[in-house]
Amino acid sequence: MLGGRYRLDESIGAGGMGEIWRATDTVLGRPVAVKILRPDLSADSSFGARFRAEAHTLATIHHPGVVEVYDYREIAAPQVAADRAAPVGTGVAYVVMAYVEGEPLSRCVEHAGRLSPATTMSIVAQVAEALHAAHVAGVVHRDVKPDNILINSDGRAVLVDFGVAHTPATQGLTGVRDVIGTALYMAPEQAMKHAITPATDVYALASVAYECLTGVPPFTGETPVSVALAHVHGTPAPLPHDIPPAVRDVITTGMAKNPGQRFTSAAVMAAAARAAMAANGDRRDETTAVATGWPAGRANVPPRQPTMRLAQPDTQPTGYSTFEPSDAASGRLRSGRRGLVVAATLVAAAAVIVVLVAMTHPGLIPGGPSVTQTGTVTHTPGAGQSTARTGTTLSTSPGAPRAPSASRRAPSPTPKKTGKPTATPTTKPPVSIPPLPLPTLPSPTLP
Repeated sequence: MLGGRYRLDESIGAGGMGEIWRATDTVLGRPVAVKILRPDLSADSSFGARFRAEAHTLATIHHPGVVEVYDYREIAAPQVAADRAAPVGTGVAYVVMAYVEGEPLSRCVEHAGRLSPATTMSIVAQVAEALHAAHVAGVVHRDVKPDNILINSDGRAVLVDFGVAHTPATQGLTGVRDVIGTALYMAPEQAMKHAITPATDVYALASVAYECLTGVPPFTGETPVSVALAHVHGTPAPLPHDIPPAVRDVITTGMAKNPGQRFTSAAVMAAAARAAMAANGDRRDETTAVATGWPAGRANVPPRQPTMRLAQPDTQPTGYSTFEPSDAASGRLRSGRRGLVVAATLVAAAAVIVVLVAMTHPGLIPGGPSVTQTGTVTHTPGAGQSTARTGTTLSTSPGAPRAPSASRRAPSPTPKKTGKPTATPTTKPPVSIPPLPLPTLPSPTLP
């Protein structure tokens, strides 16, 4: 019994700061959820202050999509459970909230594999409306993820766990070097310790929607740091081909790297999600779409692999914005490419000159190249060079005079006109023919 009123019935979850119990309010006779600050953190004043801030934050937000707070207390050495007591002399803080009968969105995605576009957009619209209510109250959730979105039996999505929310009251509770949030859904500015704004929650919700549609987060990695860096510099894999264009636009706009390129508010994102449902021909109520939208069985989706996808050119446009290189870096890149083109042109021109000289004045280049040409005729050249056509090649090379050769291999018994010279088998007997006249190649004149 906690505070002589709340009976702890079953532990249903745990977070970074506390453990959550399904409990019973014995005074009002209703089920409640009780979040208890971890005993090992109770002695740290900063954790106690953040825990109190969470309760105060929830109490200021009035929206059906945000879990409601009933009570907050700090007591000394309570009996936490029948088989679990806090050490004597320690204080325990706890917050009492409405109990949501449902399951986390993470479990729904794990069971189904992929959610339908209509179901995903319904969840996005509901959670975005809840986030807008929080933003109006000056609260940025800062940890939107599937584990913190509960889906009840009626299909209603409820946002929970404001333990690391950014509010004016928590300005000094985050260290300069601390990065608060979950790396799998963390906005680039959050990973880089830049200003936290409502657009940070918009990015996280779009990342959650990406996972609903694909079955995997936008980025994965070996460590939280590698995942966070992928959100800063990476491009997620393209969405499945069966995702409607309007739904794609919601995801790509929400996941823009630049906060200024995202939806201007969570309310605008919610309206875009509802419009995407309508464009897809789904006219059902949002909660009905969620309640009836779970696919039967697990879809065949790739498992979560510990790999990080860095920004690489893709064969098809994804719509996600990326960081562009600086003007100076682009100029250096273009200048280097021009230099390579000029050098390659000069080398090619020199090679052409050498080949032409070798062909017209073979004596200028010792051991010059052989020139081949199709034909079947032999010719006796003048002194100082020999020209022999044997078979299908004509060889021209400088050197001492050679004995003329006039031989021609007999064609195949069944020749075919293919338009291309073909070598004949060497087993056929040679047939001598008279030489055909060819123009005498000029003898080179050395300077």
